[in-house]
Amino acid sequence: MHQLVPVIRQSRIAHNAMTMGKKNRGMRANWTEDMMSEALMLINKGMSQREVEKQCGIARTTLRNHIKSGSCKRKLGRRGILSEEEEQGLVTRILQLADMGTPLTPKSLRRIVFRYCVDNSIPHKFRNEKEMAGYDWLTLHHNQSVLAAKGSRRVHLICNEHAENCTVVACVSALGYAIPPMIIFKGLRLKESYKNNLPHGSTVEMAIKGSMTREIFVRWLQHFSKFKPAGRVLLILDGASCHLDISVVDTAEEYEISLYCLPSNTTHEFQPLDKAVFRAFEHYWDVELLRYWEKYSTASKTLKKDNFGKILDPVWKQCMSISNIQSGFKSTGIFPFDPSVIPEVAFAPSMLTFRSLDETIEQKNGNDSSGDELPLSVLAKKIKRTSSRPGCSHSTENAPLEIQPPISVKKDTLDEKANDTKTSLSKKETYDARTQYSAKLNVWAGLLHNNIIGSFNLFTYDQKLLSSLRV
Repeated sequence: MHQLVPVIRQSRIAHNAMTMGKKNRGMRANWTEDMMSEALMLINKGMSQREVEKQCGIARTTLRNHIKSGSCKRKLGRRGILSEEEEQGLVTRILQLADMGTPLTPKSLRRIVFRYCVDNSIPHKFRNEKEMAGYDWLTLHHNQSVLAAKGSRRVHLICNEHAENCTVVACVSALGYAIPPMIIFKGLRLKESYKNNLPHGSTVEMAIKGSMTREIFVRWLQHFSKFKPAGRVLLILDGASCHLDISVVDTAEEYEISLYCLPSNTTHEFQPLDKAVFRAFEHYWDVELLRYWEKYSTASKTLKKDNFGKILDPVWKQCMSISNIQSGFKSTGIFPFDPSVIPEVAFAPSMLTFRSLDETIEQKNGNDSSGDELPLSVLAKKIKRTSSRPGCSHSTENAPLEIQPPISVKKDTLDEKANDTKTSLSKKETYDARTQYSAKLNVWAGLLHNNIIGSFNLFTYDQKLLSSLRV
């Protein structure tokens, strides 16, 4: 140590000569561990902190901190909640769990750290309501699904092989309240223990595949009729095959329920449950499931049907809040009625089918002006495909297709051919999804204008399939 002192003093004198007359900006902890060791040694010999500060160039506040800790290590930033030894032990445990096939997720790690701080009375600033360390405590460069050694190509997860589908059927009102859910388990026998700890008023059904069927949907309508207001109500639903049956329509009319089917491929924009409620559902479900596994120490990461309600009940109460439900209706423009909330980019997929007849002819002929003839075989296929296309303004199922003997037909006579066969090959008539959107929105406007529907008797229905459960 005594051999290093002259070298340290020379480097410090050279540095002071270079920075003389200039304020040291943007440089923190401008000292080495050897310089701090020398300063602490001088203080132990009886030199005052002010003299050491002038001689060694280390601030007195820094000297006081290192006198208390007795450490010479150079460390910037705030003091960590866990010590270096504790953090190193935590890293070792994380790597061991990843090698054993039970890797930790970032959420589970934050929950473990919170519980460790509470059990060992370590001061922290974590929120007690969430029982989890904050996002700032665990900084990751990428959003990792599980935690493992850096550079790991494959991380194994030991869990139950056989997973079963489970469907949660939800229905909410534009007023902001939710109908008690229906849970559909996979299987044939219904045990009374499956109904334990479920939200009040819930019902349980069994299905071979654990998903909705026509018979179960009829029973759900009967379940819905117990909680709906008196009089006729409007129920918004998607066009799943289990909803399209004469028995469904008869049951709905019996209980004064008007069914309104959303346009196909639009539920991501028009379904209030998808826009707001089910997004929160997935987040709260993961949190409660991790809490359940930690509480009951299930090494196989399983969830039995008997304990399904222990997780669903708190999740249902958190995601089915009045503000969350109402924001779902508002974000879709259904109630309050506002078509402008659907952005223009939502119509972009429909533009793929927007093609005029002139563009089709040019594509077939390779944009050659001399090739002004369209083969009849191409015309026949075009007419047949357009007549069977859903959503067109005209239908040609019963109209005979008259084709003349010549091999080709001039472009000038195509419009006459289309009119004779009563097809929808007009230049101005195209199959555009925007037409379906506009038609549906016009219906909403008419119903709202005539006060047929309102926030009290407007409901929406959807299903949440939980396919990753080990039940």
